[in-house]
Amino acid sequence: MQSCIDMLAADGPVARKMKDFHARPEQVEMAQAVETAFNTPQHLMVEAGTGTGKSFAYLIPAIWQVLNANKRVVISTHTIGLQEQLLNKDIPLLRQVFGDEFSAVLCKGRSHYICQRRLQMALEKKGHLLPSYEASDDLAMIAAWSRTTTDGSRASLPRQPTWEVWDTVCAETGNCMGAKCAFYKPCLYQKSRRRTFNAQILICNHALFFSDLSLRRIGFSILPQYDLVVLDEAHTIENVAGDNLGFQLTPGSIHRLLRRLSSRDKQHGLIPSIRQLSTQQRECLQDQIDAVGQASDEFFFDVAQWYGAPSTPTRRIIEPLPLTDRLSPAMATLADAMESLLAPLVERSGMTEDDLEDDASTGSTATEEVDQRRREIFELKSYMNRIRGHASLVNEFVQHTQKEMVYWVQCEFKKRLNYALHASPLDVAPFLKAHLFDVCKSVVMTSATLADSIHDRKTTRAKAGDFEFFRRRCGLLEAAELKVGSPFDYPKQCVVYVQTDLPDPTEAGFLAAAMERALYYIRQSQGHALVLFTSFTMLNSAHQLLADPLRELGYPLWRQGDEQSTDQLLTLFRSTPHSVLLGVDSFWQGVDIQGEALTNVIITRLPFPVPDRPLTQARAEAIEKAGGDAFKEQSLPEAIMKFKQGFGRLIRTHSDRGMVVVLDKRIKTRYYGKHFLDAIPPARVQYVDRPPAG
Repeated sequence: MQSCIDMLAADGPVARKMKDFHARPEQVEMAQAVETAFNTPQHLMVEAGTGTGKSFAYLIPAIWQVLNANKRVVISTHTIGLQEQLLNKDIPLLRQVFGDEFSAVLCKGRSHYICQRRLQMALEKKGHLLPSYEASDDLAMIAAWSRTTTDGSRASLPRQPTWEVWDTVCAETGNCMGAKCAFYKPCLYQKSRRRTFNAQILICNHALFFSDLSLRRIGFSILPQYDLVVLDEAHTIENVAGDNLGFQLTPGSIHRLLRRLSSRDKQHGLIPSIRQLSTQQRECLQDQIDAVGQASDEFFFDVAQWYGAPSTPTRRIIEPLPLTDRLSPAMATLADAMESLLAPLVERSGMTEDDLEDDASTGSTATEEVDQRRREIFELKSYMNRIRGHASLVNEFVQHTQKEMVYWVQCEFKKRLNYALHASPLDVAPFLKAHLFDVCKSVVMTSATLADSIHDRKTTRAKAGDFEFFRRRCGLLEAAELKVGSPFDYPKQCVVYVQTDLPDPTEAGFLAAAMERALYYIRQSQGHALVLFTSFTMLNSAHQLLADPLRELGYPLWRQGDEQSTDQLLTLFRSTPHSVLLGVDSFWQGVDIQGEALTNVIITRLPFPVPDRPLTQARAEAIEKAGGDAFKEQSLPEAIMKFKQGFGRLIRTHSDRGMVVVLDKRIKTRYYGKHFLDAIPPARVQYVDRPPAG
C-alpha cells in the first residue's frame, strides 16, 4: 500500500486519475496526521484552509483502514452538498485509484423512506386521512412513484409533497411491524438498513450521527457499530448535538398531531377510519382529543400572558413556570385512553403483545382483513406514543426538571403571534465526552474554522491554546492538533477593505450609512455580491434601503427569508449576472460559489452572538460563575470563527479573485479588532477612513 505522500504526489495515482489535480503540501500533511491518528489510535483536530482538499486527506487513510485493517468508518458532514460530493465524486474516483472494492453508503433516517404498509393504508383511507384535493394529488404521485422507485427515498420523488402527506406514508420509529409486515421483503427502508449494516464506509449528516449517539444511551441505534469517525464541517457539532439533545414544541405541532387523529368535524383522521372501534369508543376518544385541544389553547394563552409584551423575541425560563399545566395531564389521559383500546384490538386481530414491539422478528400469514386490523393497531400505537412523549416534554418544560437544560419561550409573528417552547443543554461537552470520545478510539474533526486564538500569520502551525475554545465546548480533553493553511495565494487573489469612518454598529444611523458604502462597493464589483448580516431585522431593513438603487442599476436583488429555499437562492444567484444576495446565519458558512458569480463579500458587522439569547446568556453566566471572562472565553471566539467562515465564502478556487468589505470600524478601533484580521489568511488589508470617491 502506497503512502499518503505517494498517493497525493504531483505524479501519483490520484493525479493520474484527475485532470485538474493540484499537488498540495497542506493536503499531504493533513493526510499523514489522519493516518497517524487512525493507527495510534488517538483523536485529532485539524483546521485546514479552503482549498486544502480535506476530503481526500481523510478518505485515503479511511479507505486504507477499511481495506487493510477491516475497520468500519463513519464520515459525518453538516451539508448535503458535501455528502453528495463524497459519495458521487470522491469515493468513486478513489475506488479506481485503490483498485480494490469496498462499500460506501449514504445513511438516512427512517423517516426519509416510504413505508408501503402505511402507503397502502393511506390509499385505503384517503377519504378520512387526506381529504383535500391537493393532498390526494400528492398521495397519487407518491403511489405512482412507489411502483418504480429503486431506493424509496423522499429525495428521489419527482416533486416534494406536503409535510402532512409524507408524514402519513413515511417509515417511522415505533411503527414498524418488522418481519410480520406483508411488505417486509421488498421494503426499501429495510434494504437500505441491510446495506448500511454491511457497508464499510458510512456517510451521514451530523443530525443523524448525533441522533444515533443519543439513542445509544438507552440501548438503541440507527447506525451499526463503527471503529473510526471523521466529523467534517466540525465547527457545527456543538449546535447540532444540542438540537438533538433538546426539543421544540409549538401549539401548531400539537394541533397538527390532534388533527391527524381526528378533524374538528369528526369525519377525517385516524380515529374515524378505524372500523374496529365502536361508536362509543370513537366518541370517548373524540372527547379526549377535544379536551387536549382546549387545554393546548389555554396553556399557550397562559404562556402568552406570562410572556407579556413581545418586546424581545425570546424569554428565558430560570425556574418552574408560574402557571397551571392542564395540557400534559390532558395528553396523558388521551394516551391512556388510546392504550386501553389496544389490548382488545390486538386480541381480535390475532396478535400478541410481543407483536407490538418495533421490528418484530418472526413472521406469520394472515388474511387481508387481519392485516388491515394490524396496520390500524400499529398506527394507533404510534400516535399514542407521540402523544405520551409530548406530554412528558410539556411537563418537563413547566416544571423545569432538568437542571442541565436551558429552557426558553420564543415569540414570533407569522400572521399572528406564535409562542414556541425550546430546550437545549447548557453544555454538550459531558455528553460528547462520555458517549463519543471515551467510546470511539479515534475521532478526526476537521473544518476550515476550528482554531480561534491569535496566531502568527507567517506560520500555520498550531500552538498550545489555538483550539482551546473548540476543545472546551465539545469535551475533548486529549487530542492531537494540526493547523494547515490554504494553498491559495490570498495576497494576489483577495483584498480586504475595512471602512473605518462609519458610525459604531450600536449607534443610530449605522445601517443607512453602511448601506451607502455597500452600494459603492457593489457598483465596483458590478453586483456579484454576497452581503452578510447578523439578524433578519437588519437584513430586511437593508433590503428596503438597497432595493430601489439596485433596481436602477439593473442588479437583481435576492434575500434570504423570501419564498425561495437556500438552494434555489444560490441557483438564482449563480445563474443571474450582476446579482446581489442578502443572507444571514446559514449563508456565512457552507456556501460554495465559484468564479465570477461572487467577487464581493460584504460583512456588515462583526458577528458577535446576541448576548440576550437564552443559551448564550446561560453559558455566559456559567463562565462568570466559574470565575472566567464570558466575553473573552465565549463571545469573542464565537465571533472570530464565524468571521472566518464569512471571509471564506469568497476564494474557493485558484482562479477566484475579489474583495471582502468590512463595514464595522470596531475591527480597527477596539482592542479585540486585530484578532479578527489575525485569524484570516494573509490577504491585503486596506483601511478606508473616508467616503470612497464616486
